[in-house]
Amino acid sequence: DKPGIVDFTGNPKSAGVSDPSLAQAPDGHSVYMAFTIIHHYDNVYNHKDGRWSPGIRLAEAHTPCKIWADFGDVVPSNQEQVVGPDGINALFPENPLGTWWIEQPALVYDPGDPGKEYKLYYYRYLWVGPDEKSKQWTRLYGMIGYKSSHDPSTRQWSTEQWIFGVVVFNPQAEPAG
Repeated sequence: DKPGIVDFTGNPKSAGVSDPSLAQAPDGHSVYMAFTIIHHYDNVYNHKDGRWSPGIRLAEAHTPCKIWADFGDVVPSNQEQVVGPDGINALFPENPLGTWWIEQPALVYDPGDPGKEYKLYYYRYLWVGPDEKSKQWTRLYGMIGYKSSHDPSTRQWSTEQWIFGVVVFNPQAEPAG
């Protein structure tokens, strides 16, 4: 049997899916897939049009994986105040909320870590815009994030931890403890 087609593009708030990462449950029947989805989110600066940003979602299927259940956002894109290199002031005082983009998930099953058997790693970075100056901020404000779950079917994940960042001055890039 061939696996089923996962089609989340029928959602009017979705513009595509990429970066699938699969992990099979120890029961041999359940398969979980983390993936990047370009999703339409609210925008605090433009409520009318919103914003398109990548985030991480999760889906589950049972072998032979013909039908997938979308579990929704695990790590959604969000807008929040981004602190500058001084650790105190907003990076962009005139527009203090930056948009975090999240993509490239890696879903891992680790039976040797009870209570945290499923680990989700991903790339989180600040998106300001496509121009060269904005890309410099993206390069400086990026990190690898991590969440864990005992059982993804419960849709319960740990609080996000930032494993490591691109540069030392990034105040959010403190290593996970």
